Amino acid sequence: MQKACRRAVLPIGVSLLIFWPTFVFSWFNIGLGYYFGDQNNFLLRVGYEQADSVAFSLNGEYVINNGWVLSSKLAFKVSNFRVGPFVYLTFMQPGNEPKFSFGGLLEVLLSQHLEATVGMIYGEDTPIGKLLFASLRFYAPEPPGMKMTDKLYFELGYRMGAFVLSVGLLEPW
Repeated sequence: MQKACRRAVLPIGVSLLIFWPTFVFSWFNIGLGYYFGDQNNFLLRVGYEQADSVAFSLNGEYVINNGWVLSSKLAFKVSNFRVGPFVYLTFMQPGNEPKFSFGGLLEVLLSQHLEATVGMIYGEDTPIGKLLFASLRFYAPEPPGMKMTDKLYFELGYRMGAFVLSVGLLEPW
């Protein structure tokens, strides 16, 4: 009987671990883009985002045949901008050694459809270009007469020495 209970608990635990963010965050992020860096290639983005008075995001990007980039931010809204910390984890070729970085960011809401983010990670003996993070995200407006539940966005970013151009969709839960 105990063995049967253990077999039942494991799949339930794994399912909860995988799907708990769907109950916490309001948007599921999926995107496709191109990474212009040391090794140019396409990227796939998957993550969660929440944008209220406290904004949180957790995104993973797989740069095809190159590695993973995981990023997360926690930003607090003050007037028309947000400030807070972010973390950045890369696991890229060559070397396959994970690199963990953290820093601060400033996110400015320029309009209803446009937001800009700038940040800088902490690093010693590193050129300034490898420490900077910047992003410009444009949300496509809704077609006239239609009410859309999801958000289509176009993003241009500079991430620690690499440019990223992506298109994504934020799907509500």
